[in-house]
Amino acid sequence: MLKVLYPASHEIPKLNDILLSIKIARHSPCSTCNSCNGLHPPSGVNLILDEELETECSLGDPTQYSSDDGDGGTYLDICACEHSVREHSADQSDLGEEEFARRASVAVRIDKHLQVRPFPFFG
Repeated sequence: MLKVLYPASHEIPKLNDILLSIKIARHSPCSTCNSCNGLHPPSGVNLILDEELETECSLGDPTQYSSDDGDGGTYLDICACEHSVREHSADQSDLGEEEFARRASVAVRIDKHLQVRPFPFFG
């Protein structure tokens, strides 16, 4: 089963804009289709928290992780609805810097309150 990463950190300064976009998209409905309430993995994709990547790799075959740049994993960027993070209201160029920062703050707080178990697909 293909595995991809989800950002675990609750500290905004530790998250770049791409990771903040993923958190925003997780809690935002898709603007392209009406049936998707937020970024979630396609069938056959298992998510792990990025902080757990090292532990997971040590327990099994590291080739089981998707990797675009050889760093041991990539982050969730396509939803089960087949639309991107940008289409889940997480495009900073569309939102503007202030609204993006506001949504990022809200998304990080939601994840923190949920103890970053945002998907039932985690083992």
